[in-house]
Amino acid sequence: MIRANITREYPTHIARCDYTDNSLYLADYTQQTSNVRGVEIFEITPPTDIDSFELRNDARLRIGYIKFDNTSFVYSNGSTRSQCECVIFPETSSTDSWILFAELKYSHNSYRNDTNIKKAIKQLYLTRTYYFNSGVFTISNTCYLFVSLPMQAEPFAQSVISPTDLQRLKRKHNVILRLQNHAAIQNDKIIIV
Repeated sequence: MIRANITREYPTHIARCDYTDNSLYLADYTQQTSNVRGVEIFEITPPTDIDSFELRNDARLRIGYIKFDNTSFVYSNGSTRSQCECVIFPETSSTDSWILFAELKYSHNSYRNDTNIKKAIKQLYLTRTYYFNSGVFTISNTCYLFVSLPMQAEPFAQSVISPTDLQRLKRKHNVILRLQNHAAIQNDKIIIV
């Protein structure tokens, strides 16, 4: 369902989609390399030259993943819209399968966390909205939004989002927002956070 809907609504995205049944490691080299490299997704083994977000896939579920870049979402005048790093979803999905969006922010300094987390959440919400409003997935699909600060240990120092806000997101929008550097796929319906 999700893959078919992306194919219909975003054919350029699905053309760049990769599939695997391995664990994934998400890294963003943009800042580190002054835009020479961007978002990269590694299978099986994490990169050794940068910290990353880990999505364990011990269940060996076949998943699709699409890296977003400056051409993924654009306004009619050609300028880039705000977006997160990538989307991940089960290759074979149903009306209650999950979809995952991730955004990484690299900073050693926890005093910048609130600013980084607010920006990351906005990017995640916007990307979720692009896909949701175009019918890629519905409210019955649990949507996982991950803010990752790979250079910092969890839990991250922050005052941006409260447990009450997290509960409201789940109840009202079927969104699970987490601030962490790892998660694990249980099956096509659940990600362990």
